[in-house]
Amino acid sequence: MNSISYRICLLGLLMCSVFTLAGQSLPPALEILSGGGTWVAEGAGRGLAGRTEKQFSVGLDGQIVHVKTYNVNAETGTFGLRSEGVRYWQMADSSWHFTEYDKLGQHTSGKVTASGRDLYYDYVYQNFDVRDAWHYLDDHAYDYVVGLWNGTDWDRIFHRDTFRTVAPAVESGWMVVYAHDEHGRATEGSLAALRAAVKSGKEVRLRWKHTRSDKNAHSVEHFAEASFLTVLNDHHVLAQIEPIIGQTPNFREASITLKEQLQWSMLASTRGTHDTMMRNPATGELASHRPLALPMAWLIRP
Repeated sequence: MNSISYRICLLGLLMCSVFTLAGQSLPPALEILSGGGTWVAEGAGRGLAGRTEKQFSVGLDGQIVHVKTYNVNAETGTFGLRSEGVRYWQMADSSWHFTEYDKLGQHTSGKVTASGRDLYYDYVYQNFDVRDAWHYLDDHAYDYVVGLWNGTDWDRIFHRDTFRTVAPAVESGWMVVYAHDEHGRATEGSLAALRAAVKSGKEVRLRWKHTRSDKNAHSVEHFAEASFLTVLNDHHVLAQIEPIIGQTPNFREASITLKEQLQWSMLASTRGTHDTMMRNPATGELASHRPLALPMAWLIRP
């Protein structure tokens, strides 16, 4: 592999992450990649010993996703951080873009496009039109190709590998797989990971918090297990919780009292707006039925 080929290949290996922005839906391909946590390629045939790891984290209240890429230094043979990057939606041209910074003091920027569950990074490197292609295999594996792209086909392919997700080591108990704000914007994890957990039969628990707007900022945090789950149009997840007896917190006395004639139920949604209903359990009379927008964390038992 010549110097140009090697550098283009290395640039490609250092670039992969995805993000979301307020008001901008995340394409399926980006959602899957961002939800994988750590993606690993063993590097067979790359000419570099060892493996490449990509770690993702959502930032700026769900508006961007940071990526850190680790691989083996070809000169020293040591494994370590090679680059950091960010992906963002650019309002000016209504398209996705990326910028990547590496330890050599270089930065690369380009455009990101998605087609179904496939993902493409296009950029110019030393006057060459380069493309990194991520071809969907399943929710835990992507075929990865780096090469020269002429707009319709490959002129030359420098590298091909397969990236697979690695599940994080966790202790027994509940773990957050996805969280969002009151507008449905991701703040932690990914919707794709939650959806996969639901489809595989994992138990799901919800966590949400109310904070008063007064000077004391009193708060209550609630936890409830989902009793009935729905995946709508293979995208958003909705969960009903068992109806509960209404309750009123007394922050001064640090106590809670039950409401004798009130039963409360909720249908939570990853869109950020949840359907709530209160009724009299004795008479069945409906007291209220209204939407409630609030942040929500979705937990699963590993």
